[in-house]
Amino acid sequence: VTAPFRFLGSLLGIKGDDLKMIDFGPGTTTIISTEYEKLDNLHKILNKRPNIRIELSGGYDEIADLKALQKEAFDHIMTKHIATLKKDPKHSKEDLFARTLTQLFIKDFGEQKYQELKTSFMVTPKVEDNATKTPKKDQKPQLDILKFNAAMQAALIAQIKIDRAQLIALANQRAKNIKQTLVTKYKLKPERIIIKPAILQSAKRDMWISTKVDISI
Repeated sequence: VTAPFRFLGSLLGIKGDDLKMIDFGPGTTTIISTEYEKLDNLHKILNKRPNIRIELSGGYDEIADLKALQKEAFDHIMTKHIATLKKDPKHSKEDLFARTLTQLFIKDFGEQKYQELKTSFMVTPKVEDNATKTPKKDQKPQLDILKFNAAMQAALIAQIKIDRAQLIALANQRAKNIKQTLVTKYKLKPERIIIKPAILQSAKRDMWISTKVDISI
């Protein structure tokens, strides 16, 4: 039997409906600082009603969490490769990030795709003649390096595989972290906090993924 949050909250003068969800950032299992007020209030409710328990269903978003995990995996790969290059003295003064990005892109997509992408970001600068105030002719195309690097990075991130099992594991860890916090910080008995199967959620404003909280007798 599920007890209404609104009723339980009214007993303590708090908004019970606000306690139905604990939010997390995309790809993370760290409880957001603003969510601790909800945990404080959950603790108050559980102390007030020792016969009830809470159920946690970790949430995951198939888009926001996916992109965040892909970016995390990409950063790990880049860090590892850059560390390897740093060991070689001849690379110490180079742009190691750009060099690593280039190596990884060619490895995954090939030299031809690399050259095609590079060509698409060659732009002719618009330089005016100071005397005539008209565009100078015969300007050589230049590589827009920032946009080129961003395009390579986006392509590398997008092709990183993240399966549903990883998203579910992320959601479950969110629920476990909430339980661990309630047990260690608020000294609640572990048996009063039940972890249920992970659920698919839609990120709020593409920023926050909710773990569902239920109160039951």
